[in-house]
Amino acid sequence: MCVSWYAFTWALTHDQVLAASLGFFINPLFAIALGVIFLKEHLSKAQVAAVVLAIAGIGYQVWHYGELPWISLIMGSFFALYGLSKKYIRYDALTSVTVEAAVLVPFALLFMASLWIKGDSVALSADTNTLLLYIGAAPVTLAPLIFFALALNRTSLTMVGLMQYIEPTLQFLLAIMLFGEVFDEVKAVSFGFIWLGLLLCTLEALQSTFRKKFSPAESATL
Repeated sequence: MCVSWYAFTWALTHDQVLAASLGFFINPLFAIALGVIFLKEHLSKAQVAAVVLAIAGIGYQVWHYGELPWISLIMGSFFALYGLSKKYIRYDALTSVTVEAAVLVPFALLFMASLWIKGDSVALSADTNTLLLYIGAAPVTLAPLIFFALALNRTSLTMVGLMQYIEPTLQFLLAIMLFGEVFDEVKAVSFGFIWLGLLLCTLEALQSTFRKKFSPAESATL
């Protein structure tokens, strides 16, 4: 999780919000692959199509830019590994996140102390408002992890992976509309492939929900 967080933070602080967005778009691919390999989950036709389209989108970007989107791949793969490990943990969601945070506290304190000694700590040398923003980042970061753990205990890793397309979509909109990052033709085609796969999975999920809601057995009962 720390590796994924670090890559995400690096992307945000180096004007690479689109890369962060792509990383979270890639994450469901790794989550789906891990679910199939380790948890023996089965893919529907729409999910298979989504995986193929996402691979095509990433491949198209690599072909044009001549390099792998390393930050995006690191973010996506390590967060998927985090999700897989959570499937084997029997703690409840709040306890799980609390233990994770407790393990990280000593390392975080050492890191902050080293920055303070060097005079490079932005948080400790900033004004009150900036310090409060740093402190406020904690609950904003931990709350999604608690909900993530709750979701993993209630559904398949594959479904959790697909639902995670919501976050990168919002990040994408922020990158384009708020931060003014360049969205060229290559990225448009690459994201387009991924979005098409997401659309197929969404339509399939809606169709499945509709069928269950209006099944013949339920209609007879009504």
